[in-house]
Amino acid sequence: MKYIYRILLIAVFVLASCSTPKVTYDRHTDFSRYHNFAYIKKDLLDAPLYPQIKKIIATEVHRTLLQKNLTPSKKPDLLVRIIPSVHKRVDVYVRRDMFGLDKTKYESHEGTITVELIDFHSKKTVWRTTFYINFNSNRSLKKVLDKKLSQAFAHFPPEVSK
Repeated sequence: MKYIYRILLIAVFVLASCSTPKVTYDRHTDFSRYHNFAYIKKDLLDAPLYPQIKKIIATEVHRTLLQKNLTPSKKPDLLVRIIPSVHKRVDVYVRRDMFGLDKTKYESHEGTITVELIDFHSKKTVWRTTFYINFNSNRSLKKVLDKKLSQAFAHFPPEVSK
């Protein structure tokens, strides 16, 4: 019975991690005028995550922006804001056997990551993506982040209808 619960728990995480990122953007913004970026670091630095997880998140976002031909600059066109929302999930499974109750407790950290691109001059958010992520494994975190960010930025810059 214990194994069934583990399989169900893994299935929930796999299905949740397969969900595609939600992307919203300002349809009236001309994205061709954005060439460089800088970070707003406060939200990521204040997040209740281990420093190595924050570094993985920042590195993957940075790599994705570079792939989109955006360059870091001290005079940016875009401000990049990374907002992790994290909570601790505790699952307790109770099983009765001939010796009494057997309790198994599973803890995980999960949440969402939101990446916002903000126009430097107008201070208006012009593009945003949000996706669910499980923060437990550093090895798989990098792969999952790479996949989610690739999906989110697949159509960046968006074609704007005039």
